[in-house]
Amino acid sequence: MERFEMTPDLQPEHIRALDKLVEHFDSTTPGTRNTISSKVWEEGAFLVINEVVAAKHIPCGRTWRWNQTKSRKTAKAIEQNVTVNFHKLIPRKKRNAMDAEIPTFKLWWYEIVIPGKETHYALWCERGIEYSRGVRECEMHVSQFSFLAEFMDPETAADIWNSSV
Repeated sequence: MERFEMTPDLQPEHIRALDKLVEHFDSTTPGTRNTISSKVWEEGAFLVINEVVAAKHIPCGRTWRWNQTKSRKTAKAIEQNVTVNFHKLIPRKKRNAMDAEIPTFKLWWYEIVIPGKETHYALWCERGIEYSRGVRECEMHVSQFSFLAEFMDPETAADIWNSSV
């Protein structure tokens, strides 16, 4: 895929998202909606899907769901007659979890329209779970496990979560 014609309404983050699409689209084997897993939360994850993908098809947390921010953007690659519609998704609290903390993920959703060919969809996690030193250990804070307090000795739970939150 080639570079896109940039319109004045595109912000630097939109250009960065398009650059990531150009970088990965041709070298990524398309999957189906069923192949989307919570691995999409990993920072840098890039998926191409060969069927319609809505926010409801992307795994979310117990206390949050994906929410579209601002408006959709469109970019065109004139020489190849490719149109890309895209927007940013971020976590939003579910109604029943108003006191819960949510992650600060940033996921980009793309619709790649090539006339005469199948429309593809792509997801790129710009900000997500980071793994350090090549070890797949999630960098988490003990406060994210406070929901376990009800299953513990109250004094132990108080020792852990009263000092960490």
